[in-house]
Amino acid sequence: GELSFYFVCPENMQVKFGIWQNQTCLLELANQTYEKGGHIIRFDSTQLSNGVYYYGIETADQHTTKRMQVQN
Repeated sequence: GELSFYFVCPENMQVKFGIWQNQTCLLELANQTYEKGGHIIRFDSTQLSNGVYYYGIETADQHTTKRMQVQN
């Protein structure tokens, strides 16, 4: 189904957001400048096979990765 990833930018900044499996970037969902404030990136998980994936956000100041399990 559809997943929603929410993040907040403390100021206007360049943001990369992607999904990885086995240290390989499978999808880059965002690579653009976002304005200050909250944002949502929506993703249809049916594009992925069942399994464990990692998603993450990268800016000039931060790199955060989290684990998710997809079961369609």
